[in-house]
Amino acid sequence: MIKKLEEALKTQERMAARRLDSEFFDIRADLAKRTRQNIKLTEQIRDLQEDLDDLREHLGNVKSKRNVQEKELKERKQKFINNAQRVIKSQQDHNDVLVAELLRIADGDIDATDSQVVRQERRKWSPSGRLFSAERFLGEF
Repeated sequence: MIKKLEEALKTQERMAARRLDSEFFDIRADLAKRTRQNIKLTEQIRDLQEDLDDLREHLGNVKSKRNVQEKELKERKQKFINNAQRVIKSQQDHNDVLVAELLRIADGDIDATDSQVVRQERRKWSPSGRLFSAERFLGEF
């Protein structure tokens, strides 16, 4: 009987050891599986990070190009405004000279045929003269 009990105890110990070994191998297999998954996820993260870096670089290039284009547009607008202001100032100066000359003619100080400004105006509006000479100062926008 003692022998049977000893054998039963040994059998139970062997079965317990086998159960522990089985659990140990299951845990190792699960750990190996999770390690492989972690490696795959790490590679995916690395690839996504590279893609993100590429996109950031591309976005930086696009922003840089856009900034250059905006700067060029502002410069062209400012040049157009400056040219327009110069033309307006020139026309105002010319009009002031013309008004002064017409006042001198009206006062009788000079004759209309003697006025150089009147002769220039007559030539300006003649078919052989340039009708819109101020347009050349504006340039292209």
